[in-house]
Amino acid sequence: KRLLAFHSVENIGIILLGLGMSMVFIGFGHPAAGALGLIAALYHTFNHAVFKSLLFLGAGSILHATGLRNLNDMGGLIHKMPHTAFYFLIGALAISALPPLNGFVSEWLTFQTALQALVLENGVVRSLVPLSAAALALAGALTAMCFVKVYGIAFLGQRHEPVHVPQGVFHGGDANRYERAGMAYLAVSCLLLGLFPTTVLHGLNHVAVSLGGEGLAP
Repeated sequence: KRLLAFHSVENIGIILLGLGMSMVFIGFGHPAAGALGLIAALYHTFNHAVFKSLLFLGAGSILHATGLRNLNDMGGLIHKMPHTAFYFLIGALAISALPPLNGFVSEWLTFQTALQALVLENGVVRSLVPLSAAALALAGALTAMCFVKVYGIAFLGQRHEPVHVPQGVFHGGDANRYERAGMAYLAVSCLLLGLFPTTVLHGLNHVAVSLGGEGLAP
């Protein structure tokens, strides 16, 4: 859970990156590019609420089933908790911004905002905006590397004898049907928001028009 909380800081940074670029473009008289940054930030806020909730539910199901809180005490959970392993994998892929899941769409929109830097007249600002895209790429790569490690240790590695949990707590059963239903709902949402983003983008475009006076062209 602490690891997931640290990644919330990263995702808040991505959201603020989109908002910051939106303010820069609007301030320099380019409301259409600013609308793109605003929409990217709002979409990533929505997406983060979905895939991070999925990951926290997965972490809670592991804790409920095994009594384990320390990642290093886990291993091989895919054999005992196949449903949880599947849903957690979808959440890990989504937070790593891999297509066709929702995290990819909002981070791609953030990249597209950074690529609009050519319209800026101020040379200093025009050179600084692409650096934000480089930072976003680095953050995405580090996130993917981290969740490959997390999934490998918890679900794919050899099971360790837990040393931080009392005897009799570790039973290794899968999540119950109510827990699985919650994770399944969020996992499907990650997929649908990645495959069919236009409905959400249409609604967010109205927000951009109301705040900045201009939205994205159809």
